[in-house]
Amino acid sequence: MRILRPFFPDTLPLLTDSRNYAVSQHPESHQFRITMTGPLILNDSPLLVPVLGTGKKEMLEELKKGYSATHPTPAAYILTHAVEAFVYTTL
Repeated sequence: MRILRPFFPDTLPLLTDSRNYAVSQHPESHQFRITMTGPLILNDSPLLVPVLGTGKKEMLEELKKGYSATHPTPAAYILTHAVEAFVYTTL
């Protein structure tokens, strides 16, 4: 099982990038990170998507809407395209 590390809204192209890994940058701290791209994450392995912290309650509600052109969040994309995914939360 893989634990999904965060993608950020400005890194949506990484969800369909042909490379296995890519460099992304945190939108607030500007820290560089190495991240798996969407195709590697979605390689038929079960996924664990942690949604932790009281500030994530609204995000959890948004995830229930799924992925669409009007709701293009990275987490919704992954959950919509995964063969099997589990959302873990303490909320």
